[in-house]
Amino acid sequence: MSIHSFDRNKHGQPSKRFRFLSSTGNHSLSAEQISEKHALEEYLQACAAWADVKLRKAVLAGVPEIQVIYDISYGGKKLGYLLKQWNSYMLRLGCNISLRRDSKDLSLNFRKIHHLCALNYITLLFPPVDPNDAKIPISMETAIYLESLNERVLKEAVLRFAKCKDLLRPLLRSP
Repeated sequence: MSIHSFDRNKHGQPSKRFRFLSSTGNHSLSAEQISEKHALEEYLQACAAWADVKLRKAVLAGVPEIQVIYDISYGGKKLGYLLKQWNSYMLRLGCNISLRRDSKDLSLNFRKIHHLCALNYITLLFPPVDPNDAKIPISMETAIYLESLNERVLKEAVLRFAKCKDLLRPLLRSP
């Protein structure tokens, strides 16, 4: 069973403390601990170990707003990245893909990609692109809010993301 709750202040508003009850016990992280890199990393590693997810620390030089970033893999396949920015109360699970511009079914493939991602709560982001590039870069991301983070939530997000990525593979290779 997985439950998350907030401590309430005297006005009945959620305080800055998050509690997690998971299959491995009662976990609690305060807002201060979430902002502490070490406490957050330790909690993420514990969640990942239970969820059979591999996290490998990554480095993103020149991006000071990133608090933690990992390369993430599941079932022996690299999925992408898991990151948290300093001023955010969510993790972002994402990857970068590209769609071939010369594909004969570009419009149809794009609609299929959009539909599959929407069904799996995955957002598509489009960085600036040069019209002469042979590929159209796309970033796929899904949010995991720290308020509800536990082993089960992480595993469900990873499974949904991996499933969507597998379904997209043939669309990204089409000529």
